[in-house]
Order: sequence, then structure tokens, then C-alpha cells
Amino acid sequence: MAPPKWCKEVMDCFVDECYNMVKDGCQPTNESVFFARLEKNMQLCFVDVPLGKADLNKQFKRLNHLWGQYHHDLHDWMLRRVCTPPEHFTVFLRL
Repeated sequence: MAPPKWCKEVMDCFVDECYNMVKDGCQPTNESVFFARLEKNMQLCFVDVPLGKADLNKQFKRLNHLWGQYHHDLHDWMLRRVCTPPEHFTVFLRL
């Protein structure tokens, strides 16, 4: 099942809360504590949005996958940029 579709404000809060919790030392490896705290913090901001640990876990895994894919693509792009001779690079820019 796909993660629930949340509005931009809820997603922004989700990302901010995850970042703040990791910055404060609460790691997602301890899932029960991490997602319980995340659910509590988000419910304080969004009382009317139904949030459950399963939904939060799915969103976290989805965003974690997207972040990993971003870094993979960035790494591939950097390798291609370094390994591409300058004359080929200017041809790519013209396309």
C-alpha cells in the first residue's frame, strides 16, 4: 500500500520533525521510540489529520528511498561530468 497523500504543510512538518529528531539523537533504528515521538510531535501541529505509526513509517521509507535515489543520481552525474571529455560535454550542452 502506498503512503497516504498529505498536503504540503503536513509533508513539510514531517520532514522537519524527522530532521530535528535525528539531529537531537533519536535515530530511526529504534523504530518504536522514533515513530511514537514523531506521531506525538506531528499530532501537536495537525490535530485534524489522521496519523498513525504505519503511515509515518511508510512515508519515512518512501522519503528515505527518494533521498538515496537522489544521491545515487547525483553521484552518477558527477562521474559522467568528470569522465566526459570537454569536447563531448559541449556537444551535450548543444542538444
